[in-house]
Amino acid sequence: MSASTANARAEALLLGLGFSRVSIQQPMSVLSGGWRTRTILASLLFQPCDVLLLDEPTNFLDMASLIWLEDYIKELMLTVVLLERFPGNLTAYEQVWKENKQRLTRMKEAQDKQKPHMEETIAGNIRAAKATDDDKKLKQAASRQKKLNERMGYQVGIRGGEFKLNRDFPIYHTNMRADIEVPVDDATAKMALLKVPPSTLQFPGPLISCENLSYGYVSKDTGKSSIVLENINLNIHLADRVGLVGLNGAGKSSLVTALVGQTSASGHIKGTVKQHPNARVGYFSQEAVDSLPSNLTAVWCMTGGGEPHNSLEDQELRGALSSLGLSGRIVSDNVL
Repeated sequence: MSASTANARAEALLLGLGFSRVSIQQPMSVLSGGWRTRTILASLLFQPCDVLLLDEPTNFLDMASLIWLEDYIKELMLTVVLLERFPGNLTAYEQVWKENKQRLTRMKEAQDKQKPHMEETIAGNIRAAKATDDDKKLKQAASRQKKLNERMGYQVGIRGGEFKLNRDFPIYHTNMRADIEVPVDDATAKMALLKVPPSTLQFPGPLISCENLSYGYVSKDTGKSSIVLENINLNIHLADRVGLVGLNGAGKSSLVTALVGQTSASGHIKGTVKQHPNARVGYFSQEAVDSLPSNLTAVWCMTGGGEPHNSLEDQELRGALSSLGLSGRIVSDNVL
């Protein structure tokens, strides 16, 4: 890599991933979580490597940046690992995945029923051969064992035709075919919001409100201020469900942090933000995982770093974690 072209290459990567020429010059502390993720992706693409492993790199990319990334990867002279490629949309993929799971399940169930019968027959031939010292029966048992090894497993090759050992299963193996692996459904997370009775609020009014809210950041390097939000008026009442939709860097996270009073040290607010005096606010940020104590289990973390007071509380905590796909020893034996 030539040092003389490093700045130009870095700028080309950042522009391709959707950065403006102004945002390129801003410090990381000013960038939102989505843009920070793009910066990390750009830094990985910038570094020379022989094997590139990308785990869901498009999560924070818009369509233009996604198309650019696809074209960029095609031109790279290195090994790129793709776990699975599907030429279709999500609905079509889910349908094909479901059909493939059903097909493999039927295939595995049929072989699981057939295999014990074949193994019993082979064992019977071996016993008879040893009892009579019959070499023919031993050869017959060996021949049937070979058929068993060749018959069990995937019957169709990677190209849809007949399975071929050297092409479809070239790695080290103890049988002639790869075992049939039925894909397992991921546990569906079900989040349930607690219902707080209105009686806990002593007088009516919005839970959170803002008037003429403006929010910006001050650069530590230049001291200049950049406005992210301007003249926002908003009221959120009890039982409201509000979704914020917008491009990366549009100010979604900044608005939420301003509403809950979790602004950064470099942020500054103009206007008014009010919260109901009896409202309890729960806030989950993009960087929340970084604040979790690494020496606590999930159950201890939910109690604030202590044991559950009783079995009922322990059951409630485990039930809440289970609804998010965490259960068993994962929540009590494994540290975060």
